[in-house]
Parts: sequence; structure tokens; C-alpha cells
Amino acid sequence: MNFHKIPDGAIITTTTTSTTVVSAYWSFDNNTNDLYGVYGGSIVNGASYLSPTTSPYVYSGSDQAIRLQSTSNQSVSVSTFFNLTYTSFTVEAFFFSRFFAVESVILEQ
Repeated sequence: MNFHKIPDGAIITTTTTSTTVVSAYWSFDNNTNDLYGVYGGSIVNGASYLSPTTSPYVYSGSDQAIRLQSTSNQSVSVSTFFNLTYTSFTVEAFFFSRFFAVESVILEQ
């Protein structure tokens, strides 16, 4: 907080707020490291990586992907805490599912 005195004797208070921007990007190119080196993850229950030509999961792209099987309870766990309390946030991802037989959790805190 800064206080400034103006000529007529009044005091004006100025408050500066700062917003912390939290970004994380996982490319899943044979690892679960975050691009920024802050939010690295670890594979739970043996997930595997796929290339664009891995049959039958052929996809258009040049990078790797991660394959998570709900029947094996596979996931990626990120140890550094994202505090999303009272915060608007966006999650951008591409999910390809062969089966939607049961409900599955996409994001959990």
C-alpha cells in the first residue's frame, strides 16, 4: 500500500494486487515431466506411452501420448499441489476413449 499526500491535504490510498499465473503442460513424450519443471508427475499402476503409429491407437501427430486403462486403475499423480480454491481455471486436453462403459474421473484434486 502506498500513501500519497495531495495539495489540498487529502490522502489517497493505492493498492496493487498481483495474480499468480499457474501453468502446467504435459506432453507425455515418454515421461510425465511438466514443461516448466514444476509439476512433474509419476505414473500410477503402469501406464504406457504410445507413438502415432501404435496399432490400434493410430493418431495424427508427431509426438507421444500416454495410455491409461481404467480397468487397471492407471493414472498420473502430480505431487505439487495446485490450489484451485475460489479460482477459475481451464483444462485443455484431448481424450480418446474406446469404451464409455463406466464413469471415469478426468480431473481430481
